[in-house]
Amino acid sequence: MKTLAAFLVELNKDLEIDEIEIPKLKHGQALVKINYSGICGTQIAEIFGHKGEDKWLPHCLGHEATGIIIECGDGVTKVKPGDNVVLSWIKGEGIDAGGCKYKLGNIEINAGPVTTLQEYAVVSENRLYHQPSNLDDATSIILGCAAPTGMGSVFNVLRAESPSKVAIIGTGGIGLCSCLACIEKNITDINVIEPNVNRQKLALKFGASKIIKKIDLNSQDKFLSEHSNMYDHIIESSGKIASIKLAINLMKNQGGKTVVIGNSPLGSDVSFPAEIFNQGKSLLGTWGGDCDMDKDIEKFSKIIFNNLDKIKSLFSEPYSINNINKAVNDFKNGNIGRPLIKLN
Repeated sequence: MKTLAAFLVELNKDLEIDEIEIPKLKHGQALVKINYSGICGTQIAEIFGHKGEDKWLPHCLGHEATGIIIECGDGVTKVKPGDNVVLSWIKGEGIDAGGCKYKLGNIEINAGPVTTLQEYAVVSENRLYHQPSNLDDATSIILGCAAPTGMGSVFNVLRAESPSKVAIIGTGGIGLCSCLACIEKNITDINVIEPNVNRQKLALKFGASKIIKKIDLNSQDKFLSEHSNMYDHIIESSGKIASIKLAINLMKNQGGKTVVIGNSPLGSDVSFPAEIFNQGKSLLGTWGGDCDMDKDIEKFSKIIFNNLDKIKSLFSEPYSINNINKAVNDFKNGNIGRPLIKLN
């Protein structure tokens, strides 16, 4: 059996689109017919070499999607054929079956435990979750990455409570989902730092109380004189080193917390005064919002359901797989909130 797929052959080049041969399922794997996939900043980092040398080329891409289980390999009990599922890079319950190798003629196309920019995908059992019945296929892809990472960072990492003053740096899907989580916690003082005009509009729709439109991140003195030590919680979702340094200065003394979610280019270093720790500031990281996806997915789905109009406004009109490179570039250039790729 073959599947049409988009895959990366060379860094900084368009994805190639071709039919590849699907391998036989191994222990703990399932074959999924992909309905919709998203694209997030991680794929942009992969395609444009921000993660450094890529030892797995050529390889498939994508880690957030919805689909239907077609076939299950030996040992799979979490899902069965016919189940509607959410695919995610975040590990959950089930067998960790690893990746696989597709074939294009005599060429091997590598794939990790989950890939989604293809019509059919072999996926590890522990990257599959039952799709909540209250959400449609297109909307549910947000549960694969942006919702658990953004919302989980507020609930599980920062443990933010009202009243708090929050700053969100960067409002892609993750930053906007962080905003929804703050609203869910009855936090209404939410300042967004975002230079992109399209994303500024989305941030206001998602509940931001104030938009800080432009800061020269390399010359922050004037801004810091007005905003230093103001914020209880900061969500940094851009990955820019200057933004991380900015967040450190914006945190309140004696209890301020920043969670860094954004992907910085491989090899980036960030420096800051050691006394921030004596000032009682906390700089935190996270892996997928520290979520237990099998339990948390229902909570996140309820928040999404209660904010359907907002979530739908984040997504682009559907792109076909044949227009995948336009979707990548539209997203990279900030022309759309989050690409929606229709595969079947």
